[in-house]
Amino acid sequence: MPAESHSSLYALDDWTILGVGGADASNFLHGQFTNDLLALPEDQAQLSAYCMPKGQMIANFLVWRTTEGQYRIALPSGLAQAVSQRLQLFKLRSDVEIESLAESLSLFGITESYPEEHPASPVELPQSPLGKTETGPYTAIAWPGPRPRWLVTCPPDAATALWEGSEAPSSGSDLWRLWDIEDGIPFVRVENREQFVPQHLNLDLVDAISFSKGCYPGQEVVARMKYRGQIKFRTYRLSGDCDEAPIPGDPIHLSEDSEARPCGRVVDARIPPGGGPCQILASVRAADAGQPLRAQRPDGPSLEQLPLPYELTEGE
Repeated sequence: MPAESHSSLYALDDWTILGVGGADASNFLHGQFTNDLLALPEDQAQLSAYCMPKGQMIANFLVWRTTEGQYRIALPSGLAQAVSQRLQLFKLRSDVEIESLAESLSLFGITESYPEEHPASPVELPQSPLGKTETGPYTAIAWPGPRPRWLVTCPPDAATALWEGSEAPSSGSDLWRLWDIEDGIPFVRVENREQFVPQHLNLDLVDAISFSKGCYPGQEVVARMKYRGQIKFRTYRLSGDCDEAPIPGDPIHLSEDSEARPCGRVVDARIPPGGGPCQILASVRAADAGQPLRAQRPDGPSLEQLPLPYELTEGE
């Protein structure tokens, strides 16, 4: 279901950037994250995740390397401190510097109509999946998923050039989250931190996990789930008539079973700005997918399962 939109440039107020630099930054981050950072080209970003030793995700995010060899991690702002503190704990004597760039970099979301509406824009938008371009102070990242959109970062004093001749962008955080839901791109939020193993959020299906790299926190659990056993939970796209959007971490129930434990948890949920059914990503027990489901409580709003833009085989 397409989201209503009357703009091509949005301020992403609920996202932030961490910077990681130093001579040991590449090897250090490669040993912490789920994806293969050493194989990351300079003109690409990648999806990755940071896990606890038992596999529960602290966060998942976009990561890329600047032309100066520093790393940038874009993630929901509520999780930045937890990720930074965890990285600081493990850097020991490594030559690694970790810093928040919340004050020095602004984040914007751009949609495909932006170049036509802003022909004099200083930003060059990459066209390859997860491509990255750097044009002066501006970095543009092709956002994951089938919908053409981009993340743009720049210093605050360079931001006004992005909308020169028009009004400053309004917050697009809710709309951006809605599009992530519709595109099947789940992101952990502060409310459901450490609730999911990466495969439970389909991260293996959106190229956010490398199964050929060396160890990282939670690697044994993630690898065992792939090679030794069935994946019992997957993330599904659901829709229902909710008065308010469920909060990340809220339960999903089998509607016919009022006594059983929840069969899943909400990953994220948003009601379209023009109204209509609430759009939900939820990690649900694969054996229960396709059954009548309800949001938040056994007698809560009934949910319809909608297709994802990538193939998902239940329990695989």
